[in-house]
Amino acid sequence: MKKQFEYEKDRPKKDRIRDELINCIKKYNVKKILILESPKFEIVKRLPNIKFLVYEKNYKTYMAMQKTKTKFKNIYLTRGNVANFKSSKLKADVIYLDFCGTFSGEKDNILALKDKIKVSKFFIVTFSPHEPRQKFEGISNFYLSIAGRLQRLLDMRLDIVFGEDYYDTCPMVTIGFEPKINNLEV
Repeated sequence: MKKQFEYEKDRPKKDRIRDELINCIKKYNVKKILILESPKFEIVKRLPNIKFLVYEKNYKTYMAMQKTKTKFKNIYLTRGNVANFKSSKLKADVIYLDFCGTFSGEKDNILALKDKIKVSKFFIVTFSPHEPRQKFEGISNFYLSIAGRLQRLLDMRLDIVFGEDYYDTCPMVTIGFEPKINNLEV
């Protein structure tokens, strides 16, 4: 029961994070967003003039989203892993990977999208900070750790534009980056 209370308690923070991300997105000239979206299309419904490329790999969730998406004209819903977007000829101005898992569990998906991330204007990720078999050192260290790990994985500079943590079904961290075209310089 305590988890339910904590989840409800942090719901306003999660909504505030969405507000902040939408404000960040509005600063860029955005036409398309690649997103892992909730079945309620929380981001989509607040940005009606932007095209959304939504991926969902869970069949039941995908079917529920199919029914809901009829309310929106700006959604292209695809069933499958978001990593499949790597072979698409489409480009996304914003890539928002709202993962439910850890960095180590999702790094292959991110690596698959490396070329798409490099040409995006804004890159957002959400992870759980609890990596298996690793001691959790705190949220502030996690931001820096994720930024460094993503930069090494993608071999590019990522400037942190936004970062916030919240509690959902477990602790989560959302970080927004501005990708830089030039590769990392050491």
